[in-house]
Amino acid sequence: MMKYGSLRDYFSRESRIHVKLSFSELEKIIGFPLPRSAYVHRAWWANDETHVHALAWIGENWVVEQASLGSWVSFKKNSRHHHADAKNPPKTSFPNSAMRLGENDSDKKQKWFWEGNIQQKIASYMVNNENYKILKMANCAAKSRGPDILALRKAIQIHVSVKGYPTETYAEDSLGGKKGEKKRTRPQVQARHWFAEALFEILLAKCENNNLQIALGFPDFPVYISFLKRIKWLRERLGIRYYLVTEEGEVRVS
Repeated sequence: MMKYGSLRDYFSRESRIHVKLSFSELEKIIGFPLPRSAYVHRAWWANDETHVHALAWIGENWVVEQASLGSWVSFKKNSRHHHADAKNPPKTSFPNSAMRLGENDSDKKQKWFWEGNIQQKIASYMVNNENYKILKMANCAAKSRGPDILALRKAIQIHVSVKGYPTETYAEDSLGGKKGEKKRTRPQVQARHWFAEALFEILLAKCENNNLQIALGFPDFPVYISFLKRIKWLRERLGIRYYLVTEEGEVRVS
């Protein structure tokens, strides 16, 4: 069952048209604490089919009307959508996810090639087009550890390591410089390091679990395409797949 399957079950049984649930009620339904992002980011409650957790209500024809962060969320039955069962999840139109982010979110998330946006596009594609169940997704905004995407299909797990593309300036204050300042390292050079990190991550995962499938995910930039071609020998022998996300939101798979 999907992580938020119990929430989807709740909405499938609910006969009312409007429902208002407190955060404690929601956590009682799902059986575990909501992530921190649900408490501090309004975008977490967006009616966005690229968000795996949102499929719990969207898939049963419900939409979020209002959300009082840390307090309550109101839902409304949406008669304009057709019912979507577990075997046929709603198809995603791949809109520009930057348009749905909150006003206070970091500027880096406004870029289509930000890691979190790429992660969402790939996860949505895996669910809608490849019939995967998403088991775990790292919180890119919080830079949490763990697999960027861990999914399951036919009893086989796949670990996808996802990277975005570096910006020329700092998106936020850091040890390297202040927000808006130009970085000393060129994006192409930094992207090379990010590619190496992603590859090393899935190789370690494969060493720990030989039955695990592994994959890479990147925005569609020439530097990443070049390196994917250069590791063709390794990809063929280890069965490494890759996902490339275009600026238009389309996903190409190999």
